[in-house]
Amino acid sequence: MVRSNLKREIAAIALLLFAIFLAGAMLFQRVPAGVPCSSAGGLFGPAGACLRSALLYLVGIPAASLLPLVPAIHALRLFGRMEVRADRRWLGLLVGVIAILPIAIALALGAAREVHPLSGLWGNFVAYYMAGAFGAAGAWIVLVLAASALTAVSLWWNPVRMLVGHSPGSVRGAIAGSGPAATLNEPPPEEMPGIDTGLAPDGAATKPERAKRERKPRGEAAGVRAGDDSDEPVIPGPLTGVGRAADELPPTTLLTAPPAKN
Repeated sequence: MVRSNLKREIAAIALLLFAIFLAGAMLFQRVPAGVPCSSAGGLFGPAGACLRSALLYLVGIPAASLLPLVPAIHALRLFGRMEVRADRRWLGLLVGVIAILPIAIALALGAAREVHPLSGLWGNFVAYYMAGAFGAAGAWIVLVLAASALTAVSLWWNPVRMLVGHSPGSVRGAIAGSGPAATLNEPPPEEMPGIDTGLAPDGAATKPERAKRERKPRGEAAGVRAGDDSDEPVIPGPLTGVGRAADELPPTTLLTAPPAKN
């Protein structure tokens, strides 16, 4: 157990230091034009210069600036500062944004075949063939679909939902198994049949009905007419207007069949 914790601590420290190194190389390392990165100097040396050049060429400047967050977030999970589920969600969100952002920039720039510093090789490559297959408008629709799927999986939130409104249940409750997920299979109130509390058995009577019964005079509860001095008990007869005796259960025809659900 102690050995496993020690390995996790060392891995967390290594990831955090790598995130700092990567962020410093992105911000402060400069490679002069015409000079290979292997012979570049600077604060982070040839390793930082080559890593920065490769990432900028691959995904462009905006997406490459987000890359140091990936090892930093995973280091927080190894340090015990973040739950495993939250770590996976944020890592998935960051990786998805790093993949989608260059494509969006390339589409905004016209989906040219030449590599642009803002979109990188990945963004221009995907945007060029997406625009060729689906057209300019179709490529944006595919990109919005990918972004919506990413936010739905990682954040349990969908930007398209803001346009069409909210449903009684939510994706998050359905995944978590609690909260609003219970309302996903619940019919709306207008589909629920009315309940006649007068036909309910004594044990299922509502609180006002029970309180009303408890407030009855002691003479009526014992079966004696109020205001009558005679000791003769009142024998209950058949209920008028209903056509059944008092001790007879109500017929099943009084029940309303529930509506069919999907």
